[in-house]
Amino acid sequence: MAQVFFGLRWGHPAITTGAARIPGDAPLGAAQPAAAAVNSNVVEVVSARLLEGQAVPIAGCEIQPYILLREVKSGKRFEAGDHEKVRYRWLRGPERRFCAFHSEIPARLGDLRSGRGFCSVECFQRGFHRFPRQEHASEQEWQRAIDEELFYVEVSHNKGFTPSLTDVNRFLRLEVSGEVGEVVSLCTSAVIPPPSGPVQRRRWVTLPGQQPPAGFQPVRILCWNILAQMYATESEYPYVEPHVLSWNYRKHLILREILGYRPDIVVLQEVEKSHFEETLVPQLRKDGYEGVYQEKTHVMFTTKYTCEGCATFYRRQRFHLAEQWGIEFNQIAQDLGGQNQLTDAQIARLSKGNIALCVILDDKLHGGQVCAVNTHITASVELTDVKLWQAHALLASLDRALSEKPHVGLLLCGDFNSEPHSAVYSLYAEGGVHGEHPELLMDPQLLLQGLDLQHHAHLASAYQQVTSMEAPFTNFTATFRGTLDYVWYDARAMRPTATLEVAGTGPLPSEHHPSDHVPLVADLVQLFWDQ
Repeated sequence: MAQVFFGLRWGHPAITTGAARIPGDAPLGAAQPAAAAVNSNVVEVVSARLLEGQAVPIAGCEIQPYILLREVKSGKRFEAGDHEKVRYRWLRGPERRFCAFHSEIPARLGDLRSGRGFCSVECFQRGFHRFPRQEHASEQEWQRAIDEELFYVEVSHNKGFTPSLTDVNRFLRLEVSGEVGEVVSLCTSAVIPPPSGPVQRRRWVTLPGQQPPAGFQPVRILCWNILAQMYATESEYPYVEPHVLSWNYRKHLILREILGYRPDIVVLQEVEKSHFEETLVPQLRKDGYEGVYQEKTHVMFTTKYTCEGCATFYRRQRFHLAEQWGIEFNQIAQDLGGQNQLTDAQIARLSKGNIALCVILDDKLHGGQVCAVNTHITASVELTDVKLWQAHALLASLDRALSEKPHVGLLLCGDFNSEPHSAVYSLYAEGGVHGEHPELLMDPQLLLQGLDLQHHAHLASAYQQVTSMEAPFTNFTATFRGTLDYVWYDARAMRPTATLEVAGTGPLPSEHHPSDHVPLVADLVQLFWDQ
């Protein structure tokens, strides 16, 4: 009987039933009969759920539940928003404890005698005989101990709630009610702190005899596909904990990685517009950066219409934005169609929404200009013809734009979705594609016929030049490991001095790596500095 009297079950709140117990208070809005709605258009709560990745709240990040309402009279269903007839109540619950014998396992049972927690009945029985009881406990002290373990405390009446660091290791509960119907409750896991700590350092590889001239600071560029949230789904990455996939978790790691290397130029792919505006711009601006954005020319519907694109940031202390323009491959195809150079079927195959974002930056430190081009080529392995067409169209567009700017240092970076054995890589690295390349045979719409698959841009790869090979991988998942991302430069105007090593790791994303791609970082100098 002693074990039953002194034992307290700490089951996960998400599997409990009934309303939370709150001292001196009653549950939110008791159920009301639907008859009250006969003569008025009142609403009831149909369902409520936490958005993907929010079941594990993160301190400092707002939780916004999805609430579905129904107008009783008309039967119309709609998302709640900030509906005036809906009442919300957020409650802070008990603190999560861990087993006294297994510190990594959450406690499921507690012993009020000793204040210890245990993960199983066996551990409880072991601890009951091992740990002494707390002496001289009054009845009031016993009741307070029970209250701390069972009761939930009201903390907010808003739809959304942002837990603080004081909520870490505590469970949260949301109660939602309309004018009629049952109270709908949601429970979260224990709140966790945001990821912290220094960037996991990677080794810099320098090119012997190619250091910057004395007194000159190289241009450091970071290129990274950060994985748009619209693609970071549990079905796509089943090996990753759901909360690790959430933007609220990943954004901390992304910002930490970017700022940890202090790049002068940052080119990012798969950036959702809302994340650019609401997270990246405000946070990076505090650290001395300004940014520009170019959307892809298509949208995707998740819980809302979402688009992603390319974002480029530059350090204000180093650079001034002189020019900016976008390249839309869809538009190029349509223009060629208007000139009767492409058929409707060819235009349809080419219209994948991919883009490039171009900026020309004035170097306030050493003079001269840098043109940073940020692109994301189509991803499908079935579209090698479209990839090569886009890569060729990008070079042709840049050739026209920079024809009267021969002294601008060109940096062409991004996710090219093409491995080093591809035709795209051959086009850039070798100046052309030989006629026997196997990918030239995969051209169902004859997109490549008549294209001059050569160029005179003198492109070179920073990683290939410094390490004599490309990065061993830039994209790593459970089903793929390969190199898709590159930092190209115009060898007539610039030269690399160092690149950041890409070291071995497991499938991505992970608890410490927020994207399925790794960032590439390179230092380069302008050739006129050597004169």
